[in-house]
Amino acid sequence: MAQDDRPTNPQDELQEALRQLEQRQRGAAQQPKPEEVPTEEVAEAVRQIAIEQREEKARRARRPSFLVRLKWPALVTASVILAVVCIIALWPKPLPPPALSPTAAVQGFWEAVIKGDYRGATVYYPALVERYGSREQAAQFLKSHFDTNPPTVVRNVTLVGTDPESLELIVTYEVVRRSGSPTVGQAIVVDTKDPKRGCVIVGGI
Repeated sequence: MAQDDRPTNPQDELQEALRQLEQRQRGAAQQPKPEEVPTEEVAEAVRQIAIEQREEKARRARRPSFLVRLKWPALVTASVILAVVCIIALWPKPLPPPALSPTAAVQGFWEAVIKGDYRGATVYYPALVERYGSREQAAQFLKSHFDTNPPTVVRNVTLVGTDPESLELIVTYEVVRRSGSPTVGQAIVVDTKDPKRGCVIVGGI
């Protein structure tokens, strides 16, 4: 290849370099520049987002969840139910009415013992309350006495006579125990003539 032996003009080289520089600058100017967001607007947007996040967090903290709202009423309801159950369980059974006849006193005593209502049995046998100092102590005595072989059935309760001197009434009875063995006895009953006490057992059991 033949080389260009023409002498180089420094001025021409300078003009060529300026021309190329201008072309590069024009090309760079024609390229689209990314849109610049002012720094203050970016900072303001960040602040707004942070404020909204804090407000939302505060609203969630003030507004309890469904389970939290449900928890307190459920606890209160459960506590009330538990208290009622405890009161019913611990509340003593009402005492039975007094017996209106000698046979009713003996029948009522044994039926109360069969049911396990030892406090009720003392209504028909108040002498036990006087002997042990309180109705509860008398009931405890009856429980310990009949607990191992309690009666299951009472039958043949019959008024057989009256003591002419003491006016005490003799009532026979037959009780079948859990073991199957019957117990036959005679209860001594008196009529107190007091409607609040009625006929009561004074011995024989």
